[in-house]
Amino acid sequence: MQDSQGSYPAVALDRDGRPVDSVTSNIGHLLGTGLLNHEECALVAARPSAPNLDSGHGLRTLSSESGGFNPYGYHTGSIWPHDTAIAVHGLVRAGFPQAAALLAAGLLTASADFDARLPELFAGHGAQADTRPAPYPASCRPQA
Repeated sequence: MQDSQGSYPAVALDRDGRPVDSVTSNIGHLLGTGLLNHEECALVAARPSAPNLDSGHGLRTLSSESGGFNPYGYHTGSIWPHDTAIAVHGLVRAGFPQAAALLAAGLLTASADFDARLPELFAGHGAQADTRPAPYPASCRPQA
């Protein structure tokens, strides 16, 4: 796919086989897998650290620039700590430790607001909108 920030892998194919152009936290799952070459890794690694995905408390499940973004949506803008952790791990393995450190720091900051017991997910408003992450009403806490 292509947008103003460059190329990126499609998140899925629709029922007609057309690529879905949403930018999601799932993009971080590709990093460190060996599926991407160095150039593709660099393009993908820039996505999780962009403000539309990096909320300052972790990765949003859907870019805040997407039409369907909802910070309380289960997979349409909320923050899943495990998604952020997967991206952090992938960023380190792919050779982007600074981007990984920023995401990890955001998650640790959020963790402090949840008494070090991160929930399954929380709202994706982000640190610019609110210094504290907002709980998701039906979230398991802690996740594990």
